[in-house]
Amino acid sequence: MMFSCTPASGCERRHLNSLVVRLNGLWGKSYEVSACLDMDNRNEPEPELLLEAPGEPPIVIERKSVSWPKEFLRDHNNEHAIADDLLERLSATYQDDFYLLTLWSGNLVGQRMVHMREWAEQIANVILRDQENSRTTRGIRGETPIPWRFRRANEFDRDYDTPDTGIQVRTWQDDGPSFLDPSGWATMVTEATQGYKAELERLAASCEAKFAKYGNHIKLLAIEFHGDVWSLSEDALIEVVNSAELPNCVDQVWLGQPDWLDDYTRIVYWDMVRPVSTIGISDSPDRRAADWGLAMPSLNS
Repeated sequence: MMFSCTPASGCERRHLNSLVVRLNGLWGKSYEVSACLDMDNRNEPEPELLLEAPGEPPIVIERKSVSWPKEFLRDHNNEHAIADDLLERLSATYQDDFYLLTLWSGNLVGQRMVHMREWAEQIANVILRDQENSRTTRGIRGETPIPWRFRRANEFDRDYDTPDTGIQVRTWQDDGPSFLDPSGWATMVTEATQGYKAELERLAASCEAKFAKYGNHIKLLAIEFHGDVWSLSEDALIEVVNSAELPNCVDQVWLGQPDWLDDYTRIVYWDMVRPVSTIGISDSPDRRAADWGLAMPSLNS
């Protein structure tokens, strides 16, 4: 499953903790993070984490966020920036009920971040000048600087997470292929598959420098795919990983996917989706795992 939002930032140790827990649970091991390598040594290429366990081979982990198109994260950040600025300008005035502000996200593609504050100010000024109509369910709308609409919400507009009062900014994108056009979807899937594969291969190439001095370690590449949630299925993402040409230094590829525990709580769920070659071990994946003292897990474990 695809991540539809910006990759988590901050401490890699905290972000990858669920991978360590998953690895230990699958293999019955007791690995712990013993060093944040890229933080300890900022002068040389380093993977993110070092894992160690008594009597076990050490593991180094490099994490990559793979997005496609390459501009996806930049454009998605534009959505967050303009929404945050609009809420800052409007929220105090509209606390008597629940309101919706809809933006057409296609107009944010390729735009510079500096425009987001300017556009938010323009839209907010129009809304505040016409509070009488903006407080109706019909609402008001505009075409500049991008298409938008602001209105009092109807009951069917409410979701499980909508507040009783205030404003929710929603983005709308209507330039995807129609569900009634199989050829359009097939073209989109082909383009997305090729795009994600090329970007994964580009990012994975940097692992050679980062793993160079860890020849006696298990070298693990942890990846997350970011993009439109409807672009590729879970099986298609796994096929992207399995068909990509990765550096020989990578021993394992783990795929992280969003897993919702409830309506409000999301964790990252990890699975090993590709054991690949490792220096000095040329047998099958099952034999390589046995050489490491590890049991090969099922993808459905």
